Amino acid sequence: MHGAAIIFTGGELLGLERLIAPETGYAIVDDRERLIEELLFGAPEQCSASGRDGWLTAQMYLYKIANLLRLARPRSRPGCWQLAAHDVETDRQWVGRVEQELRRDLAEGIPLQRLAAKMGCSVTTLNNRYREFTGHTIRQALLNIRVALVRVRWKATGPLRKSPPKPDSAMSFICQKPFAASPA
Repeated sequence: MHGAAIIFTGGELLGLERLIAPETGYAIVDDRERLIEELLFGAPEQCSASGRDGWLTAQMYLYKIANLLRLARPRSRPGCWQLAAHDVETDRQWVGRVEQELRRDLAEGIPLQRLAAKMGCSVTTLNNRYREFTGHTIRQALLNIRVALVRVRWKATGPLRKSPPKPDSAMSFICQKPFAASPA
């Protein structure tokens, strides 16, 4: 078996706690298709070439590995997982997951950092990747989701008024902060 023992803490922040066997404290990942090796090919050179910002590049690689691990399938032994090339998430699926999380937490708001952690990336990577695929930012997507919800509630077909709504109106929740305050 071609595998690697992975030992890390804080897996719950990335949604990876399911991988770690409680009795051992680590996970064994079977990477026969060498997906992690391909992902990390040239990483040390790129990180060191980035100079002072090399830690951002290293963080990007770690989040990419976390995304691969999130898609791992269980094997027969507890704490053993397998990666497969067909499990790699497409951009369309990723954007769908982001929008699903935004809709799920629409009422109370979701901190952008928590959304990024659920998606397995940094806040900057989340915004850049989302903008690259859709053409707009996460904030714009959240506003579009809220406007669509108001249109459904009001059965509106024309443009919505741009003047600020009354505090108790059905549209007042659009003017609230798009993201909850970050936990400090």
